[in-house]
Amino acid sequence: MPKLAERYTIRYGFQCLEKSMTRFEAEHAFQLSPEPLVVEDINQYIVMANREHNLLYVCFYLHHIEKILNGRIYRFFHREGLYAYDPVRLLDYKLNCVSAIVDCCPGYDSDKGADFLTYAYYDIGNAILNCRRYEESGSFKNLDEYKTVRGIAWLYNKARDSRRKTIAAFMQKTGCTKETAENYLKAARKNRGNVSIYDTVLRESGKEFSEDFDADINEDAGEDLSRDAGGVYSAMLWDSSWGGAVQRAHGKLDYRSQILIERHMAVCMGCHCVLPLGHRPTWEDLAAMFEGSTASGAERAYKKAVQKLAQLLIEDGLFHTIVLKRKRQKKQKEKIAAATYLYQADSDGEWGEIQFDFENKTAQIIQLADWDKMISQPFAKYAISYLLNCQNEKLPKETVISFEE
Repeated sequence: MPKLAERYTIRYGFQCLEKSMTRFEAEHAFQLSPEPLVVEDINQYIVMANREHNLLYVCFYLHHIEKILNGRIYRFFHREGLYAYDPVRLLDYKLNCVSAIVDCCPGYDSDKGADFLTYAYYDIGNAILNCRRYEESGSFKNLDEYKTVRGIAWLYNKARDSRRKTIAAFMQKTGCTKETAENYLKAARKNRGNVSIYDTVLRESGKEFSEDFDADINEDAGEDLSRDAGGVYSAMLWDSSWGGAVQRAHGKLDYRSQILIERHMAVCMGCHCVLPLGHRPTWEDLAAMFEGSTASGAERAYKKAVQKLAQLLIEDGLFHTIVLKRKRQKKQKEKIAAATYLYQADSDGEWGEIQFDFENKTAQIIQLADWDKMISQPFAKYAISYLLNCQNEKLPKETVISFEE
């Protein structure tokens, strides 16, 4: 068997010493050369791995299911709102899934009729959630606690941020006490922000931070979620590689655009303060700051300022954008069976066109966008991946997505 193992190498090598990891490398990390041993059913690889106690057969299995694994992780990213592409994050999630697959191998019995992916589905899902757990701002004892906190957070959003309704629904669902439900809800709320931002907001109002902060909330009115998200938002702006680029791009805008972005987004580029969105001025208030402007005029000016800011960030090489517009569609049984989308690379140049068959999960590039021809069509490929992994009822009519190289 060592001789057999010596025959195989990774098909696409990593060039991390020359540049950062690319999307292609992360997506094809498990591909082998030459092609693995041919079998009638890829589940036989797992059976052979168990029988011969050789993980090389697991590598053969991963070679065949890598595309499926990529798709499952991408769908999780999209549900979590992680649209900015990060190849290192994808590979990290994939390696954790591999660990779960290896752990499931000894217990698999093909005679029971289930595919191995079906057998390992729950464990792979747990591996993905566990990766996400370590990325959260909160700290959790174990995966079960994290799942519970995610569950009550979902109820919290469904109840439109009503603390009382959330606690009642969670008690009915789990049969726990009110005190336990309150503790889980408090953990869910704290997970969405950092304590320092709570402290900043409360000190401005002359209050001290305490663990009984929830008791001061008007339950019927609902609470401002931006206060919870402020810590994460502030960390994203100032504590990451984005901070310097955003500040440089913001400094290149004219004064009116700078003020519109800061006031509407409730941030201060000077002192790095992030305020609750409930405290931001209305469009009418912003219009009053500039004589001769109306509320609709202020909103249009804000959108133009954001587009200019995004363009500056693109020119700085921070990320790329894809503008998608649905040109036509064909429905069957109230679902979009096929559609044609126009796409534009980095919000500039000629439009490209892609036809989608959502029933068969296929796509065909009819025409490449102007800026997409010189760099191996990454814009078209990402647009295809994004739309094919969208839930049918959530397919956008028009949207802008971003990704990193």
